[in-house]
Amino acid sequence: MFDDQFWSHFAQEGWGILDGAVPREQWHSWSLQVDQQNLISAAVGSGSQKQERKDIRGDQIAWLDEETLKNPLSAGTWLDVLRKELNQNLFLALRRYEAHWTRYAPGESYDLHLDQQSNHDHRRISLIFYLNENWGESDGGELELHLPTRIMRISPLGGRVVLFRSDLFLHRVLPSQRPRKSLTAWFRDDELL
Repeated sequence: MFDDQFWSHFAQEGWGILDGAVPREQWHSWSLQVDQQNLISAAVGSGSQKQERKDIRGDQIAWLDEETLKNPLSAGTWLDVLRKELNQNLFLALRRYEAHWTRYAPGESYDLHLDQQSNHDHRRISLIFYLNENWGESDGGELELHLPTRIMRISPLGGRVVLFRSDLFLHRVLPSQRPRKSLTAWFRDDELL
């Protein structure tokens, strides 16, 4: 799925971007699934501290369900193959993933944050797979990834996947001019309780 050059870069830098990791027909079907979901406003915090805060995070989400995970062309199947590839190439002992469909309405964003929560350190690798048809530069919605020596803005082009270490990189989602869709996932090193 990903080549040796990608894995070499990821091992050294802790992040990577790849276009065309999934055939267009397949990711287009995932994009249609987002439109069919009963999306809910995402929350910030965890446990009893979880709350909806549109001033921090404006996306809507729907967690992947069992049916989505079992279909051989599903996002869940693809994520599990990628989990095994991460383990084989980076020796991470990842045991599972959690994932949801994500949609940002025009003007919505997500403030600067880390994906690995301070009281739970099992999220190891973050993934964003973009599901946006014909995305143009003026559409906005970039992922702003804060690297050690620079800030990189990544356009959410359909078929593009971004992987990065959940514990290292602050990032944010900038507002877009039209709806912005993605598959968002975290590869974890713990068992499902």
